[in-house]
Amino acid sequence: MTEEYRELLVEVVRRRPRSLGLPFSLWTLRRLAEHMAERTGIRVEYETVRVHLKEAGIVLSRPQHTITSPEYALKKRRSKKPATLTALIHPVT
Repeated sequence: MTEEYRELLVEVVRRRPRSLGLPFSLWTLRRLAEHMAERTGIRVEYETVRVHLKEAGIVLSRPQHTITSPEYALKKRRSKKPATLTALIHPVT
């Protein structure tokens, strides 16, 4: 792997895949390795890509999904309410 390859790898990973005309929106190590092989002709294992990204201070991680619908927020608030104290007020005999 050449220094030019490493520099291009870092440049590519900092761009969104769709901006490069690719049919996906998130990078994975396998996708990066495949894209780089197509672009440079240098084929490396995805683990090698991970190591070189880590050396550059870049770590790919799973995306964290958030739900922003108002209905979900309302349901979530309702589910966090404490249980009623009915059982304590009227104990079962």
